[in-house]
Amino acid sequence: MKKMIVLLLLYLLTVALSAGIYFVFSNTIIKSLSDFPSELATKTMQKINQVIQNPFFLTIFFGPLLLGSTLSWHYLTVKARGRLWILLSFLTYFLGVFLITIIFNVPMNNKLDNNTDGSYWPYYMIHWTRFNTLRFLCCLLTIIFLFLGLIA
Repeated sequence: MKKMIVLLLLYLLTVALSAGIYFVFSNTIIKSLSDFPSELATKTMQKINQVIQNPFFLTIFFGPLLLGSTLSWHYLTVKARGRLWILLSFLTYFLGVFLITIIFNVPMNNKLDNNTDGSYWPYYMIHWTRFNTLRFLCCLLTIIFLFLGLIA
């Protein structure tokens, strides 16, 4: 039981850190870059996209997948109260954060990396931010569902 508490806390922590990262990008970083000329904003975001791919960020991004799936499996197999909320928490992260990242944000980052004149920036800034904000909101839902599972 103590192992599950540790896993739940780690799950909560990694999702909360993910939410914070997505919030800061939508609320601050992209808005700040929107004041720059497109070419400079493009180069800056290209650099940010390179720097963010580090072990700490990757642990925060992939951690909820491993932790959420492990917890979902455990709670479903022991038929614990709140198990469906825990599963819904994991599915929200998987569908609303992981898949959106893979299907939308990463391809837009790749296209931005191949853009040298800044012409893609206006499109990127609007659409990437929309998907990023959705990732933030899905992190919040993930946390809410986790709490509902714990208090059920």
